[in-house]
Amino acid sequence: MLWKSGSLAAMACLIAGCGTQLPELVSAQVLPMEALVAAIHCELAGAVRKQAGKPDRQFLKDWQGAYTITLRGNETGTLAADANKFPASFGSGSSVAVAAGADIKGSANRTAILKFNLNFADIRPTDALCSEGSSNGSHPFLRGRMGFREWLDTALDASLSDPTIRNHPDKLTSIAHTFQFVVISNAGLNPVFTIVPRPIVLNPSVSVSREEDNSVDVVLAKPAKSAGPTVVVKILTPRQLAQIDEAQRQRDEAKLKLEKATSFLMSADGRRVAALDSLIETKQAELTELGGAIRDRREVYSMTPDNTVPDNRKTPQAIDRAASVITSLQQLTGQLTQDRDYRIYEASKRDASEIPGTLALQQARIDRIKADPQGIRTTRASRRVIAAEDNPNIVNTSLQLTLERVLGNARVPGF
Repeated sequence: MLWKSGSLAAMACLIAGCGTQLPELVSAQVLPMEALVAAIHCELAGAVRKQAGKPDRQFLKDWQGAYTITLRGNETGTLAADANKFPASFGSGSSVAVAAGADIKGSANRTAILKFNLNFADIRPTDALCSEGSSNGSHPFLRGRMGFREWLDTALDASLSDPTIRNHPDKLTSIAHTFQFVVISNAGLNPVFTIVPRPIVLNPSVSVSREEDNSVDVVLAKPAKSAGPTVVVKILTPRQLAQIDEAQRQRDEAKLKLEKATSFLMSADGRRVAALDSLIETKQAELTELGGAIRDRREVYSMTPDNTVPDNRKTPQAIDRAASVITSLQQLTGQLTQDRDYRIYEASKRDASEIPGTLALQQARIDRIKADPQGIRTTRASRRVIAAEDNPNIVNTSLQLTLERVLGNARVPGF
């Protein structure tokens, strides 16, 4: 920048005539770089916030922005003693006037390029406004503006005056501009730095010149989205889906049947019949021990002790016991077969025994079909917003600004 400060050793070298000093673009003591960047960022964000608040410019809230600050210093010439004094502050309000030595010749250059992105979604209406007097507190003695607000007013007013763009703002891809500026300072002990958005002549009466070609390239553009990758997945065919539906239908029917059977077996009538059936099974087991195995309950009615107890066990006691068991068994079996809930009980008992296996088979069939999809589906992943630094709307427009500045605004094919 214009006024710079360095170490005491650098001042001594300058006063002693060490030649042209490499100019500092900004100074950590006098004008920190972050203060200048903060002032530029705050002014640009404020200009965007004002535009996005207008009803016909709501589309800007989804836009992206990028700006590049280029700081250049070039110092040449012959300096006479005391011909070009400038204040250099070293903190705590102290300042010293540094003078160039006599008959110093030479030249020096320095360039700094800083790139930044501006996320419009982060710009909130409640953010503090920047003022020309304090640059939003970024530096107590930094003044002036670049003119972003006036530029946006002009650029967007002109663009939206076209009915096509006004009705279809998505057709507006980007707007951009290059702002050239210098920072000048007064000569007081507490220098005030002013951003001046136009070229000026410094110390024309002195044979030294410091040319500053500082600039800010600003590009605002609508977001770009990248096409998502193609995804190929295996899917079930219509035939497989139909097979699964049928298996699920049969499974659901079996579940309902099992629930009905279980409900009856747990009911009072079910428990009553189950108790009677259990008692019959106990009697059958006792008769089997006496030598009369029963293959079917119908055999109970034709049983007698003689055809039940083997010859080697036909003792009076065994025969009497078998007769008693047969009589009791015949009575219980008759009672069971005549019970109105007997058939329901038998069916429920059979379902409770067989259906769990059927359910397992149906589920295994469903799992087997699902594990072997025979169809193919091709899909494309959802599009994602490209970061500002990779957004082609920003990259290409920034390149155009650079080429036009380098080539003297010559028309470049392809833009």
